[in-house]
Amino acid sequence: MVCLNDGVCDNGDCDCTSGYEGSDCGTLSRDKFIGTYMTSGIYACPGVQVPQDGYPVFIQTGSGHQFVGINLGGAIPLSASADKNSVTVPGQVVNSIWYSGAATWSNDSIFIEIFEVDPADGDTCSYNFSGSK
Repeated sequence: MVCLNDGVCDNGDCDCTSGYEGSDCGTLSRDKFIGTYMTSGIYACPGVQVPQDGYPVFIQTGSGHQFVGINLGGAIPLSASADKNSVTVPGQVVNSIWYSGAATWSNDSIFIEIFEVDPADGDTCSYNFSGSK
C-alpha cells in the first residue's frame, strides 16, 4: 500500500495526516465542504430567538491544504480548518465581534454552530444552522 501526502501505512491501511482522507490519503478532507449551502435554523441571543430559513452559508477554498473560508450570509467572513468530517472556526474578530465555532458533515448535510460575542454588551449569541448544497 502506498500512502500519499505523508500518510503512514499500518498493516495495509493508511493512517492519514491531518487534512487528508481516503484509502490512500489522496483526498483533501476540505473538498466535501466546499460549496454554497442553503440553511435554516436559529440565531439566538439572550432573550431573543430569530428563526432563519434559506440563510446562505458559503464555504470556499482557503490557503493551505486544510483551510477553508466560511461566510455567513455573505456578510461575516470567517477562517476555518477542515479535517475528516468537521470544520473548526478558531476564535477570531470580524468587525469588532468575536466569533468561534464548528461545523460537522454527515450524509451530504452540514451542521453549523457559531458563537459571537459583542464586546459592547458582552452578550453571547449563536448561529445554529443545518442545510445542504
